[in-house]
Amino acid sequence: MVATRRRRCSVGLLLPLLGLSIGCVQQSVPPLEPRVLVTIDGRGGRCVQGVCTSRTLIRDDGTVLRDGVRLTTASQAEVTHLEQLIAATDFVAVRAVRPRGTPPFAGCQSAVDGSDVTYRITTRAGVEEVDGCATAIDFQAPLFELIDALIASVAAPPAA
Repeated sequence: MVATRRRRCSVGLLLPLLGLSIGCVQQSVPPLEPRVLVTIDGRGGRCVQGVCTSRTLIRDDGTVLRDGVRLTTASQAEVTHLEQLIAATDFVAVRAVRPRGTPPFAGCQSAVDGSDVTYRITTRAGVEEVDGCATAIDFQAPLFELIDALIASVAAPPAA
């Protein structure tokens, strides 16, 4: 992104008899950071230094990052489709489906050395959280299918 320059002016009246004093200063405006549409936090499993964690971000400029490293860039059409699916998703209904088992570890795979996932999805109304320990996430639902496809596209081997 390119920084833009904005002119900032201050106007002040010294005294009605002395007249008007105007001063302008050029000021650099930093570029806007892309907005994060989806944050996926993974935790659990066995790592050398304890519990494994990862964070994957999908931003509105299409950038997909994992633990701060750029993995790929989704097309503008994919980002637009993702935003449409986010707007169409009923998150109350998504969270209403509970995992089988006994709380508090009903859906938590980390309780058996697996890994858990929490999605934080930015909507117009704020951030919606879907925690795999508390929700039986339907990975065939269009929103989660697209999110996983965007992330999986970087894991696919190159064509020969």
